[in-house]
Amino acid sequence: MNYPDAFYLLDEVEALDDEDPDKERRKRILKIIIKAVLEYHIIPHHTIDFTSLANNLTYATNLTIPGVYGDLPQRLRIERVLFPPSTSINYNTIIAHPDLKASNG
Repeated sequence: MNYPDAFYLLDEVEALDDEDPDKERRKRILKIIIKAVLEYHIIPHHTIDFTSLANNLTYATNLTIPGVYGDLPQRLRIERVLFPPSTSINYNTIIAHPDLKASNG
């Protein structure tokens, strides 16, 4: 799920009839899903520049699922390829623009 899909789903739930008895339940479930997606994509307590990203093969994320991996955080897998030069996350996400600074910190 990407961010536009998540916001589309939120809009769809908001557009439901106010009389719909499942509207609040759907909103709660959707919030849980979006929170899990965001937690999975955040590496806690680290500011990692592009060149040092490949120092480890995996990085712990903020997402912990009770009963999975001994209650340890889920991990992102990092792979650096020399030819053609590229760095990917979880096998298929290629970092195209490294070291961009976010305006929100």
